[in-house]
Amino acid sequence: MKNSSSGNSASLPEIRDSVTFVISEGKPYTISRIAIEGLESLPNQFQPELTEHVTIKTGQRWSRVIAAKEVQRLMSILIENGYPNVRYDSLVVEHTQGLHTVNVLIYFHPGHRYKYGPVHIVFDTTAVEKSRVADNVILAQLYTDSGHWYQLSSVQRSELRLARLGTFD
Repeated sequence: MKNSSSGNSASLPEIRDSVTFVISEGKPYTISRIAIEGLESLPNQFQPELTEHVTIKTGQRWSRVIAAKEVQRLMSILIENGYPNVRYDSLVVEHTQGLHTVNVLIYFHPGHRYKYGPVHIVFDTTAVEKSRVADNVILAQLYTDSGHWYQLSSVQRSELRLARLGTFD
């Protein structure tokens, strides 16, 4: 800051203060019950993976982040086992007045289960430049097999290998 009368600059004294926040959250909420709805009708082969490796458990401290990770885990399992259109509907957390517990309800809609069908290669005959890649070269890039359940990871790996050919848009 300049002093207008003398033309000298004078600095202001440095003032420091500290602010302390004391937060008392109270007793943490724990999970008293977990229910996952919408997956009961899936084939029995899924039940162990869906239920035995659950990352959210009763008696555990409630955390929305941990619940969201469990939803993602379940979605990944379903997408990798033939359910590409699985939808997570909602996560309902019910609290009973006077208790420090919550009930967690997770709702899914798995949708239809899909298998790969036979691969049909169709070339674009309207392109200005006509270039053909042999069918067996294309088929060799695919990780998808007719009759197997849909897996997102197989589709992604196939797309990556096809892109490496440098032939496709």
